[in-house]
Amino acid sequence: MSDNSSGRQQNSDSNDSSIATPRGKFMLYLKGVAMGLGDSVPGISGGTIAVITKIYDQLVFSIRAVDLRACALLFTGKFALVWQHINGSFLLILAAGILSGLLISANTVLFLLENYFAPLMAFFIGMVLASTWLLRHEFSSLPGRMFWHYYWAWHSRCL
Repeated sequence: MSDNSSGRQQNSDSNDSSIATPRGKFMLYLKGVAMGLGDSVPGISGGTIAVITKIYDQLVFSIRAVDLRACALLFTGKFALVWQHINGSFLLILAAGILSGLLISANTVLFLLENYFAPLMAFFIGMVLASTWLLRHEFSSLPGRMFWHYYWAWHSRCL
């Protein structure tokens, strides 16, 4: 195993303990539901929710693990090793939560858009501002003025 993949494996192993218990699995599922709900809100993405809930790194490493090694293991019939290599339990539980969140929100958002447009838009703007506040420490390397410049430029494009 190369240094990079062993680092990924160590990172994955330390994060896997969070889904080793039923409570951990349920919490990951709820994070997935939040990501699915976030995907239906204009200006918020599932990735933003992943960063806020602190699973973004594990998600990226797990998706990145779907590589040539995983394909080789799959084609040789080593399904258990493939599942472990791609952090399959994490991805499956998260995907189930995301799908649930999308299904919950799809009809609800359409109904609210038709019947309660102004309050819904206020809620969406509040969600965007709240996510900015929650993520402010992720951008501590940017000077404050520069961060807000990029933030408003990006969000004015989205709205």
